[in-house]
Amino acid sequence: KANISQQGYGKVIAGLEEALGCRLVERDALGARLTDAGHLFMEHARVIASEYQKMQMRLSTRDADHKLLKEFSGSMAFSNVCMNTFDPLFSTAGLLNHAQKEELSLSEVLSRAENPRWICICDVCEEVYPHHADTWDIEVIGRGRVGIIVPQKIMDETGARSAEDVVKGSNLAIFDCEATREMYDKLFDEKFRDHLMLRTTRDNLLQGGLKRGDFALLSDSFHWNTFQSKSMNEDRALVFMPFSDEFHSIFGIVRAKGVVYDEEQKAVVDAVKRFITYATK
Repeated sequence: KANISQQGYGKVIAGLEEALGCRLVERDALGARLTDAGHLFMEHARVIASEYQKMQMRLSTRDADHKLLKEFSGSMAFSNVCMNTFDPLFSTAGLLNHAQKEELSLSEVLSRAENPRWICICDVCEEVYPHHADTWDIEVIGRGRVGIIVPQKIMDETGARSAEDVVKGSNLAIFDCEATREMYDKLFDEKFRDHLMLRTTRDNLLQGGLKRGDFALLSDSFHWNTFQSKSMNEDRALVFMPFSDEFHSIFGIVRAKGVVYDEEQKAVVDAVKRFITYATK
């Protein structure tokens, strides 16, 4: 069945037995049978063979995904945070360089999601937009708890022990998402609103300012983990502090209810999801 000669088969079994240090097959005049060790070996061999086939399939899929994402020239819209989180992953791998990409505010991305020509990737805060599922379909890439990235310098200067303490004790808190004001109204008294300096994560001051300890940044654990590992993994002076009230962001590929992708777009969406899942592990 395996297209191997009797002699070749015997050599393979002998080599396995030598490598494993035990007999796998017993032979006599009636034929060949698995030993107890042989049966145990077969249990693992079936799993190994199955995983090998999965590995071959995933490698084949990966190659096809990369080819598709390298050649795709359609329209893609990213919210500010998602552009900063995901575009470096694609660019580093040489993917989506031919796509017509736009970095937009959250509301602009959501309006693009009503147009079948666009593939839209954005982050939506579940607590600020509790009825998002009634309007949009979101193919989830990741979830993160909302909090603040805090330079140790601010914690030392303000004595802050919580995200709320940081915001209330510092005039230099910078927030990075469009839902900021709605979120801020839910979390804090209105009198603290004047303490905000609104910037996006694309601002050139972001990395330098965080390292200097000039401000705290509203983020979430998913974005922060990616940002930290890709951009600032050498810096131990930054801490992620979630709010005591649990707020969560959903990162995903969003489209308005009833909008249908064409065949190429659907393939690109699936490839993007697989790539990001792999790249952010």
